[in-house]
Amino acid sequence: MKSKKKTDRIFYTFCYIILLAVAVIMIVPFLWMILSTFKPLHELYQFPPTFLPKNFTFENYKEVFTTVPFFKYYINSFIVNICSVALTLFTSSTAGFAFAKYHFKGRNARSRALIGDPGRETARSPVKLPTRRRRRWPEVRAGG
Repeated sequence: MKSKKKTDRIFYTFCYIILLAVAVIMIVPFLWMILSTFKPLHELYQFPPTFLPKNFTFENYKEVFTTVPFFKYYINSFIVNICSVALTLFTSSTAGFAFAKYHFKGRNARSRALIGDPGRETARSPVKLPTRRRRRWPEVRAGG
C-alpha cells in the first residue's frame, strides 16, 4: 500500500512540475509585453534584447494617450457592450418564456440547441488531468 502512495506522490509531483512549466511559458510573453512598454524605442530594437528595461520611461504611455482618442474609443466600446447585453437579455428572456409556456413542434430540439444538450450525460474536458481517485480523467457535467 505504501508503494502505491509513493507512486501517486511521484506522479502528482511530475504533473505539478509540468503544469508549472506550462504556466511559466504562458506568463513570460505577457510579462515581456508589459515590460517592453516601459522601454525607449532604441532599446526595443536592440540585439540581443533585454528582458528588463535599462532606461525605465513612461514616454510611450504619454505619447499614446496624447495622440489616440482613448476616451472616444472607451465610450464606443461601452455603448456596443450595453447594446449587446440588452439584446441578449431581451432575446434570451423571450425565448425562455416561449420554451417554458408554449408547446410546439421541435421545442425540445430547439431548446437543446440554444441551451446546450442537457440529454448528454457528460462531456470530456480537453485538459486531461488525473483525479486523486483511481486515476480517472475528470468529467465536466453539461450545464454545470
